[in-house]
Amino acid sequence: MPDDSAFCRLIHDVRSGRSIVLDHAEEIRHTINTTDHRATVKPIRILRTIVAPLDVVFHAVSDVRNFREAVPQITNVEFLSEQQVGTGTRFRETRVMKGREQTVELEVAEYIKNERVRMISDAGGTVWDTVFNVSANRENVELDMQMNVRPYTLIARIMTPLIRGMVEKAVESDMDAVKAFCESQHEQA
Repeated sequence: MPDDSAFCRLIHDVRSGRSIVLDHAEEIRHTINTTDHRATVKPIRILRTIVAPLDVVFHAVSDVRNFREAVPQITNVEFLSEQQVGTGTRFRETRVMKGREQTVELEVAEYIKNERVRMISDAGGTVWDTVFNVSANRENVELDMQMNVRPYTLIARIMTPLIRGMVEKAVESDMDAVKAFCESQHEQA
């Protein structure tokens, strides 16, 4: 349990009928574990083959400072934790979508250097659970991004399937930007 009570929240656990105090990461895990998984929206999966070294691709998706540089729609990143890379990193990302700025809070939930990074966000009544896997094969790197989408409020269960296509197009654009960024970094080296 963190010392800073600002990051803790009292929630009511419907399964046990008790109120419990959770820090931010525990709250996200609790939400995932108690979410009705029948309400899960079809995952979004994007694959890209990138001509660049494995570490360049991994750092482009795992370090939000590089991700911001790669994706032009991201206008600001504000760190909410002292650390800026690795498991437990929390940050607020602001990006332009459909001409308007949107801000979302994310947390790095898993970080295995040069292999995988997992980021989770709880926004709009939906848990957005995104895993980036990287693997090298000869001169290329395979970037495999999967976003699991779990709406848990009534409005989100209605709206999230309706916006899935728009989200998928935005993520496709992000992955194209990451590919271009990594390949240009490799060419400059």
